[in-house]
Amino acid sequence: MDNFYLAHPFEARKIVRAWELLIERFFKINLINPIYDVHGAQTLEIDNGLRTRYENVDFKKLVERELFEIQKKDTKGSFVIQPGNFFSIGAYHEMVYTHNLGKTVYSLIMNGHHEHPWVNYHSNKVFTKWHELNSFIFDNFSLREGFEKSQVLKELSNLELINREIENAD
Repeated sequence: MDNFYLAHPFEARKIVRAWELLIERFFKINLINPIYDVHGAQTLEIDNGLRTRYENVDFKKLVERELFEIQKKDTKGSFVIQPGNFFSIGAYHEMVYTHNLGKTVYSLIMNGHHEHPWVNYHSNKVFTKWHELNSFIFDNFSLREGFEKSQVLKELSNLELINREIENAD
């Protein structure tokens, strides 16, 4: 199974998590989501209103734990997700870091910066829509046994519609 780091904005965590869980369910791929897989306890505290995002954060430890996940020998690269209404400076740094390690970077850039020279230089492939990224995954990663392409496409399509509604809610 292929392991990939999943870089994305904190504010888009629920959208990206829903997509991540579907991808992991249907395909032979493991996505390492720093917000849930590395910092899960802190995320739950924030989601439950027990603290703010930057309250009591050891920034050095946070960044080094995330970089450690990218550095791992069995981590093949990163998926960088930048939905339209969200921004993460950390995800862009993780993109550059992954690239500089000689690992693969697949970027979904929906915020208008998909043609930016830095994005293209540090990405092996850049997508601008969820369905483009999903099609790429279909073509390049194996489906798990027991799933048919039509079933997977339908569920991913439904998720894409939900994501579009959330992004256009502003």
